[in-house]
Amino acid sequence: MILSTHGVLASQIASASFLLDLYPNAAVAYSLRKLRTLYTGNAIRVRRSSDNTEQNIGFTALGNLDTATLLSFCGSGNGFVTTWYDQSGSGKNAIQTTAANQPQIVNGGSILVDANNKPQLTMGGNRNLFVDTSLTINQPFTPIAVAQPLLSAGFEFVFDSTGANRVTTFSFNDQKPAIFAGIALTGSNTHTRAQHLYFSIYNTTNSFLFLDNVQVISGNAGSSNYGNMTLGKPGDSIGKSSEYIFYSSNQYSNRLGIQTNINSYYAIY
Repeated sequence: MILSTHGVLASQIASASFLLDLYPNAAVAYSLRKLRTLYTGNAIRVRRSSDNTEQNIGFTALGNLDTATLLSFCGSGNGFVTTWYDQSGSGKNAIQTTAANQPQIVNGGSILVDANNKPQLTMGGNRNLFVDTSLTINQPFTPIAVAQPLLSAGFEFVFDSTGANRVTTFSFNDQKPAIFAGIALTGSNTHTRAQHLYFSIYNTTNSFLFLDNVQVISGNAGSSNYGNMTLGKPGDSIGKSSEYIFYSSNQYSNRLGIQTNINSYYAIY
């Protein structure tokens, strides 16, 4: 039993701030932290490089990724994510069956982390995960992500979809963020390589993108809907990521609360 200084279970303190307890009904939700008290599954499934054995990795009592188990499993080698489990309750896991395309989480016996020592997945190039193809969501919808762009060349996609809906970073020429649901809507600010919190609302002519709690886009992003979602995009992808959440509703009224919860954990801005 893990107790706080006031005699309260540490797991109870953590559950009080679980994002999907506070703001439920996400369509899908992937994170390297626990998002919902009633979720009893694992965070990720990892393949180790030494013998290609796979193992599920769960959470600690405080809702953090169980990094001790992860390191023990991978040893001095590398670890790659084959499955990122959906914590929403929808059961739509994000999967990559091709070994060369699996996001990396352990390198040479060390967990890949952000500037605040929180675990990250390396998603660049062809390293991405495909969400259950039965997922189709109509506007309005709210994609949210914690991700860090590479800003190397070409386009980098946080989310991608065959329905042409994207939260992107334009990494050639202007390096500006954008959203797209049939109509490209680009922000005016220049992007950086830092970790960012992307909060976008697709609602046809009333669409928005908030980058680190600053509105950088508003207007008409088009009327396409979401299907065959990919975390990242084959060939062009965001560099690193820790969390993806997708609501099949307009979460504008909950924006500040959702962003505050995410930023309190990741300390992005």
